[in-house]
Amino acid sequence: MSSEKEIQQKKNPPTWKDKSQEILDSLAGLTTSISELNTKISGVSGDVAKLDFKVSGVSDDVAKLDCKVSGICDDVASIRQELNSVKGLVHDVSDRTTAVESKISVVEDENKQLRQELEDMQQYSRKGNIVIHNLSESPKPIEEHKLISEVLDQLKIPLSAVDVFHRLEPIRMEKNNPKPRPMLVKFITHAARNEALYNLYNRKSLKRPLFVSEHLTKQRNELFKAANDLYKNKLIKSCYTRNGRIFVRIDEKPETKPIIMNSFEEVYQLEHLLH
Repeated sequence: MSSEKEIQQKKNPPTWKDKSQEILDSLAGLTTSISELNTKISGVSGDVAKLDFKVSGVSDDVAKLDCKVSGICDDVASIRQELNSVKGLVHDVSDRTTAVESKISVVEDENKQLRQELEDMQQYSRKGNIVIHNLSESPKPIEEHKLISEVLDQLKIPLSAVDVFHRLEPIRMEKNNPKPRPMLVKFITHAARNEALYNLYNRKSLKRPLFVSEHLTKQRNELFKAANDLYKNKLIKSCYTRNGRIFVRIDEKPETKPIIMNSFEEVYQLEHLLH
């Protein structure tokens, strides 16, 4: 069914003027749309221009940041180079320190060996001596001579076997100190000294409170005292010296050999073992 407008058009068909007017109206509307579109495009172009400006600013910031990063990378590379140089110096110092420590260790070992050799020489020089303790003391040389003669008689040794004798310590100034100073006796021969010790230990020829000991160096005398403390504390059966060497016996069994004490460390180790 046709609409009223179509019926009207059939009755009154449009002229060319009407069609031209329609075309003009359409063109006018199209022109308006194009104008509006151009306006929008212009606005978009402005936004794009602003965006390009911002992008340009960001690019500048990125360029500056790249420059800073490049500077930091250069600084890091310089620091790494300096660090490698320092590491090289540290390794060099470490190598030199190791070499010096090695030399010090060698020197310490040599020094220890020399001290031991000196100690052995000092002790060897005393092998012909004995020390008499608790021998009464007189300020008169004649009386001292008589005292030592009596001791030698007890040891069955003639006075002619003695080279020299004297007190070991300085004169005590305290008048109320009754303890006499030890007497050093140096024999002419080592054999005479050994005979005196043999008579002392095997024949028990010396009357108390006198007793005789070997003439030890200060270091060995202190070592003997440390070892003898084990005997006093009943950790060992005996402690004695022979030719300047210090021996201890843990028990009285014939098959048990005496132990030689060469250092304080050995005494402390034995004490720790026996506790």
